[in-house]
Amino acid sequence: MRRYRTKSRWRMKSMTKVDELTQRARNICEEAVARGDKVYGMKPWYCSVDIVEDGARIAFIGANPGGGRQEWDEDVESGGTCAPYDKGLQYNAWLDDEHSGVGQVGLQNRVKETFHILFGEKGKDILREAACFNVVPLRSQNVEKLSKETWRAGSDWCLNVVEHVSPEVIVCLGNGQRSAWNMFAKIGISECGREKVYNNFYIKRGYVPVGELGSSLVIGLPHLSRVKKMKALRIAAEKLKVCPILLT
Repeated sequence: MRRYRTKSRWRMKSMTKVDELTQRARNICEEAVARGDKVYGMKPWYCSVDIVEDGARIAFIGANPGGGRQEWDEDVESGGTCAPYDKGLQYNAWLDDEHSGVGQVGLQNRVKETFHILFGEKGKDILREAACFNVVPLRSQNVEKLSKETWRAGSDWCLNVVEHVSPEVIVCLGNGQRSAWNMFAKIGISECGREKVYNNFYIKRGYVPVGELGSSLVIGLPHLSRVKKMKALRIAAEKLKVCPILLT
C-alpha cells in the first residue's frame, strides 16, 4: 500500500475555489448520510488540487468512488485522502493508488491503456495532468443505489467543477444512466457518433454546444471495469476518429 507524504502545516490564507468545492462535497456527504444513503466518506479529488484550481485541458470523470468501509479505511491509512492537497506531490489516483494485497487493480491499468489509445504515446503524461474527479464525490458500493437527491446534488457539484476547470476534452468513465456522459446529455450534449465496442458496450463522441463548456469535446467510454478486450476499444475509437486526440 502506497503511503503519501503530507504537509499538515500548509494552509491557504483565503478560501479558494477548491476549498469551496470541497466544502460543498462535505455538505453533500452529510446530507446523504442523513437521508440514509450507504456512503463511506468522500473523495472529491483524484488528482492534485492545484490542477483543479488552475484549470486543465483534459477532465476525466467517473460516476463515484467505488467500494465500502474497507476501501475507505485503506484510503485514509495510506494517505490517499490527503495526497491531493500535498503541494510537493503531483498526485493522480489512477496512476498512484495501491490497494492492500493487490497493488494496482485492473481498472487502473485499463484507464492508463485507454489514455494511451486516446492520446498516443504521451497518454500517461496527459492523465497525470488531467483534472480527475467523479459526478458524486461519495464512496459507495453501488452508484445505482444512491438516492436521486444525492445523484442530483452530485451532478450540480460536478458541473460546477467542470465549468471551473474549463477543459477542451472531457473523458467520461461510463456512458450509462448514471455516468458523466448522461449528466452532460441532460444539459444538451450534441452526440455526433458512436461505435460498438462489443455486445451492448459503445464508445460515444459529442460536443457541449453552448454555455461555459461550449465546444468542449466529450468522449463517453463504456465503463472500463466491464471491458476486457482493450483491442476492441481501440478499434472502435479508431472508427469513431477519436484517437489519437492531438492537443496543440
